[in-house]
Amino acid sequence: MTSIDNSGFLNVCGNCDCPGFVPAVSWSYNAGTKALTITDASTFPTGNGMLALNVTASDGAGHTRTGRITAAGGAVVLDLSAGGLVLGPNGFNIAATVITVHRCVADLSAFNLGVAANGSGSLGNTLAEGDIDGSLT
Repeated sequence: MTSIDNSGFLNVCGNCDCPGFVPAVSWSYNAGTKALTITDASTFPTGNGMLALNVTASDGAGHTRTGRITAAGGAVVLDLSAGGLVLGPNGFNIAATVITVHRCVADLSAFNLGVAANGSGSLGNTLAEGDIDGSLT
């Protein structure tokens, strides 16, 4: 007798090792227009392309602006002057989730980004499903 049938949960995340998937997201901020450009720079293996990149920019008070990229190498521009964002001394935060067709998932983020001058950078990989150390290689 099986006390708990977990057969429906086997292989839920498909190939959890996600070989060849290297999540990468860059950002660029224009202080004059308060435009935040998010660009996908991820590497996807053959047959496991991008499903979506969901991004949220937020201030310290919880106000957010969201966007979505659905093509590898694509970009989205978020207007940080809209939506009630308060760009104070702690700047803004960015959180992004990259999702592949086979459901490999990586969460990336950057915090306390300045707003007084133009800036750019990359988001750090903070969590990758199926790969404990975050290397995804």
